[in-house]
Amino acid sequence: MSNPKYSVERLSRTEYRHALRRFFQTSSLSILVCWSAAATLSQEQVDVEAKSDPDLDEAILLEDKASIEQLTALSIFRESLQIGGTSPRMVLIPSGKFEMGCLTEIDCSEDEIPSREVQVGRFAVSQFEVTFDQYQVFAKASLRSVPDDSQWGRGSRPAIHVSWYDAVAYTKWLSDETGAIYRLPSEAEWEYAGRAGTNTKYSWGDELLYGKANCDGCNTGRPIEKTTEVGKYAPNPWKLYDIHGNVWEWTLDCWNRNFGTAPTDGTAWTTGDCARRVVRGGSWIASPFFVRSATRHFYSAENRVSLVGFRVVREIDPSSAHDPI
Repeated sequence: MSNPKYSVERLSRTEYRHALRRFFQTSSLSILVCWSAAATLSQEQVDVEAKSDPDLDEAILLEDKASIEQLTALSIFRESLQIGGTSPRMVLIPSGKFEMGCLTEIDCSEDEIPSREVQVGRFAVSQFEVTFDQYQVFAKASLRSVPDDSQWGRGSRPAIHVSWYDAVAYTKWLSDETGAIYRLPSEAEWEYAGRAGTNTKYSWGDELLYGKANCDGCNTGRPIEKTTEVGKYAPNPWKLYDIHGNVWEWTLDCWNRNFGTAPTDGTAWTTGDCARRVVRGGSWIASPFFVRSATRHFYSAENRVSLVGFRVVREIDPSSAHDPI
């Protein structure tokens, strides 16, 4: 039986090279022992930091669709589902302009340039990556099979082995259940919310700080080598968790090799190689370089892999007031 974490067909060429590098770097028993001890302390520190976040206790349940107009920027809300339960926790993101692409980095990838100013309208985005618990409600209601969990567990871990088409189907179901318009984020919306007003490599700054994300090299000690439950690491300045690492996240956009003719109004790029879709944020197996705010990658829209999940966007009426932070 193959191991889903390391089978070649499940990894991109770049990420497979990182997996090989990690294997050879961790072949010494003495290194493994030291890493294990350090990782325990690091994870304890991360758990304390995340659990102390007061935002986890605050989420407004919207009474009706009009009540969203009374919310201020960065408010957190849920919406009721017709079948019972609620939508994912959503964060209201204000409209604004930002510089998209590789900005301050010395080693920019070709697909991250040229950087350009993008105007983004008001929208809401899920505070966490969609979890197995949330996806399973949809799967049961729509008579779909539950995705494989790579034997890591389900619950509040991000739903993985979900194709782009599966993710789109989830957003359409969520729209039907709430009466609002849910969809995947455009690539511009994803980076705008992920940067959260910053122009640095990561949403916390230019330097890699251990204990900030689940990636290969983002923590002291031995690599985690699998997904973690959402929300284990501190959020970005706009209250969004796991923007860096854990799983790559599907966007609406078709793949293009650079930003040459990309939209500048925040909408999805719907021309190009649409058999492949852009993913953002990096994953548990990615090196720190691949979890930067500007990093772009792609997967076939039909792929179901252990490295990719998604979060959702809720559209907001563009005629409503634009809230500054």
